Amino acid sequence: MMISPKNMRVCLFDGIHKNGIQVFRDAGFTDIHLFPNSLPEEELYKEIANAHIVGIRSKTKLPRKVLAEAKKLLCIGRYGIGVNNVDLSAAEEFGIPVFNGPFSSTRSVAELVIGLIFSLFRRIPELSADMHRGGWSKSAKDCLEVRGKTLGLVGYGNIASQISVLAEALGMKVIYSDVRVVLPLGNARQMPFEEVLANADVVSLHVPGIPSTENMMNAKTLCVMKQGSYLINCARGTVVNIPDLQSALNSGHLRGAAIDVFPKEPKSKDEIFSCELQGTPNVIFTPHIGGATEEAQAALGIEVSEKMKAYTLLGDSSMALNFPQIIPGSIAKETHRLILIHKNEPGILAQINDVIAEAQANISAQILKTKGSIGVVIVDTEKEIDDAISEKLSSLSFISKCLILS
Repeated sequence: MMISPKNMRVCLFDGIHKNGIQVFRDAGFTDIHLFPNSLPEEELYKEIANAHIVGIRSKTKLPRKVLAEAKKLLCIGRYGIGVNNVDLSAAEEFGIPVFNGPFSSTRSVAELVIGLIFSLFRRIPELSADMHRGGWSKSAKDCLEVRGKTLGLVGYGNIASQISVLAEALGMKVIYSDVRVVLPLGNARQMPFEEVLANADVVSLHVPGIPSTENMMNAKTLCVMKQGSYLINCARGTVVNIPDLQSALNSGHLRGAAIDVFPKEPKSKDEIFSCELQGTPNVIFTPHIGGATEEAQAALGIEVSEKMKAYTLLGDSSMALNFPQIIPGSIAKETHRLILIHKNEPGILAQINDVIAEAQANISAQILKTKGSIGVVIVDTEKEIDDAISEKLSSLSFISKCLILS
């Protein structure tokens, strides 16, 4: 398949920021289709079937059955950090690299967590709601300073490490747990998970939504938390068992909680939000807005679109989550580039080179990388790759995609 900006269909769902759209336009892409929201499954099938590049935020889901219909799809961009709405293993199997934006929204999430800490410690939502009803509950009861308190971070990645620095600047002590040994920033200290829970005045969760973290905050672990402490979840909705949290709040063991992500979230603004914790006065809800700032969305638009542009124009998969990491560089003058996605089996490179040699196409550069079940070969030749060579390579049983960059 010959690919160039002029013959690739770009479908961007969930209201991708204009900066991300402009990246494609500036690169010469013209067939760009914009969808402000997610689509019903049948409509999504139809759009995905003809798309070469797909960009989504959190609302659109790309499970295996949807990806199986995407015969032309070259890559997927998730304009955010988490990729739990994309079946990564299926995408890998179908030779589709998935790119995300792990950096652009980290500051926005960090600032939200700091804001939630202040709001919980000073009971701001409760007091504000009371005043809207005409009340005047001026009191120091259950209102605390953050200075001198201990913040516990569960997970110490790009977001949590920024929160760590901000919290220390406020005079807080910071402790954290992580599955890895992670170098702390500032005076933060790493310790086991349960010790973080037992010693923190407020615990903030920053772990991925994977099987090992599902319901990690449950009746048992919530009981380990310090009496009168707070819980913040801006990670993934599956991490906290909501009924168990409700019990810990109702019993008075926890003083309050702030939740930005939920096990079940509305698919649109028209759908009613429902949660067992609704009406609990010491609970703050926010509608999954951790990375929802204008600055973050503008930066994400550029970050993710640039990665997909680099892959489709150069074969650069260095930032893909589920794909062999290749940085091929620019295409030299008077050379032509092939991208061959194949099953990860022995002896494949020799057979590919035999086809190219038979065509008397001199190879000027070649890279091969494998990951899991697939491999990628990038070949730069001094002879233009015509349909005959492409068809012969595509006919090899182990080749899943043969792309020619023009």
